[in-house]
Amino acid sequence: MSAWGKGPSAECGRNPGYRVSITVTLGAHNVSKNERSQQKVHVVHWVIHPKYSKKHHVNDIMLLKLKPRAKLTKEVSYILLPSHNERVGPGTKCKVAGWGRTSRTGKKSSVLMEVNLKVQRNKVCEKYFKNGYLPQSMVCVGDDDRKKSTWKVSAPH
Repeated sequence: MSAWGKGPSAECGRNPGYRVSITVTLGAHNVSKNERSQQKVHVVHWVIHPKYSKKHHVNDIMLLKLKPRAKLTKEVSYILLPSHNERVGPGTKCKVAGWGRTSRTGKKSSVLMEVNLKVQRNKVCEKYFKNGYLPQSMVCVGDDDRKKSTWKVSAPH
């Protein structure tokens, strides 16, 4: 739906028999403020990834059906997703964005942060993250100059 809508993870929808009301905020730049660009939309149905695992932190994603439909604007637009079994190859440029932590010990950001990175060979992330990298459900991204990342870490050289 939105390239960077603030929404639930798969964990939110995993309580059978528990009534849940979910509203997503689309078009947000600063999630701690009410901005004119924001659209608050109700989720009427969701589908959790069939291989979601809270224990192993994999496939933490849901498809959401919104009502009413989101209004397409400069801040809210569609994004292209790969087809079934299509892999994004090494060297492909991509954007990573979010409101979370920018370091292991830092505070969460309320302002949308974005960085341009390149898809790396799987062996790069397997080396750095050992058993924590799952190529079948993750994309390995980085910066050739080691100056940019999704968050600040001390990785071995």
